Amino acid sequence: EADIETAFSGTSPMPGELHVEIFTPQGEAVAAETKQISVTDVVNTRFSFAIPSPQLWDVDAPQLYRAVITLASAAGKESQELSFGIRYFEFTPDKGFFLNGRHLQLRGGNLHHDFGGLGTALPDRAHEKNVEVLKEMGANMIRSSHNPAAPALMEACDRLGMLLWAETRNLHPEKGAEKDLTALIRRDRNHPSIIL
Repeated sequence: EADIETAFSGTSPMPGELHVEIFTPQGEAVAAETKQISVTDVVNTRFSFAIPSPQLWDVDAPQLYRAVITLASAAGKESQELSFGIRYFEFTPDKGFFLNGRHLQLRGGNLHHDFGGLGTALPDRAHEKNVEVLKEMGANMIRSSHNPAAPALMEACDRLGMLLWAETRNLHPEKGAEKDLTALIRRDRNHPSIIL
């Protein structure tokens, strides 16, 4: 199942159409659905898709599906693409971590948001290079210490097959900790690399 949330800037509700199409990692369309909606400031709609014999996202084979979401109304037509992976995992108290039913020893480390002399406003390639180097070293997991991960880092983990522990460091309820955590989960929920 997929919850689709769209934002719309309009002065009053109007009829519209929300269309979602799912593509395999090879680009083949495997599912589609259209719903008639009332377009308001924020539209929440639930779609349910059956994907036969899904290609599972894994650290050794990071298979990424693509969803194309199109909102059409009298105000115009707008589309957005979203990549996602299909995988399942579990942590067990006696045997450890399993990804897609396969035992996997987690190896990796903390990736602090410092980048030395580069600072934090840097090209996406810097994040991708970090993931490449860690994979070459035999790592399969990164912890984003101690801040929400940059979108470019999460996208690199998704594409290259690196697990990610997404972290926020706001531990103070009076300073919006719950709001920050909720925002992190909502923003990052479609990344198959995130397991914590």
